[in-house]
Formats: sequence, structure tokens, C-alpha cells
Amino acid sequence: MAEEETQQVTIEQAIQMYEAKIQEQTNIMFGLVAKMGGTAELSQEDFDGAQEYNTITAGEREGGGIVLTLGYEERPEAPNE
Repeated sequence: MAEEETQQVTIEQAIQMYEAKIQEQTNIMFGLVAKMGGTAELSQEDFDGAQEYNTITAGEREGGGIVLTLGYEERPEAPNE
């Protein structure tokens, strides 16, 4: 079994990393809504219809931009500690 690489970060670094991730996700949401003409309507059925997915992959587009793809990623069960 391969040994996992770990990295220690301070609480401040962890907060900065979290804030950067939230900002990135916010920018993507604004870009999506802007692309849809400034409005994106979601109903409960839209959320219910996505239950089989657990991952959104962002890939680069040729010429710039990103492509977002819903998918499913197998995740090993975390051991109970």
C-alpha cells in the first residue's frame, strides 16, 4: 500500500485555502449564470435528478474557458477512528 503524503498547514493557511476555494466556486457560478443570460432557474427536481452524481470536474477548453462535467467518483470508506 502506498504511503500517503501529508502536509501540515496552520489554521490561517487552512482558512485562506478554504476562502480561495469558495471564491473560485463563486466565480464559476457567476460565469454560469451570466452565460445563461443572467438568470438560472433551479427546481427541486433539478436537485433530485442529480443524486447519482457526487463530483463536478472542471476541464480546460481549447481557446480558453472551462468545461464542467457531472460524474460519480468511487470513494473508499474512511476508517472509523
